[in-house]
Amino acid sequence: MMSQSKCVVCGRKITYRFTLCRICEKEYGKRKADWPPWLVYLAQEQWKTRKRQQRNPDRELPFSDFSSDFIENISHIDDKDKDRFM
Repeated sequence: MMSQSKCVVCGRKITYRFTLCRICEKEYGKRKADWPPWLVYLAQEQWKTRKRQQRNPDRELPFSDFSSDFIENISHIDDKDKDRFM
């Protein structure tokens, strides 16, 4: 597990278990019930990402592990669709 993380609002380094830095916490409060919807969403996404990293640290495959056939096939994909595969 990581020992540091980033504030979801401003990006400052914070302790891993927190969501907001001290400055943003003063502005938005400690209680999620008081936060605006966009901040609640960002906090939930951060939590999901952290949990996913804890549960599945070895499930992400590096691009170098794919065969050359696969790489050739995706090179023929339209530019508008490439972001779905890369």
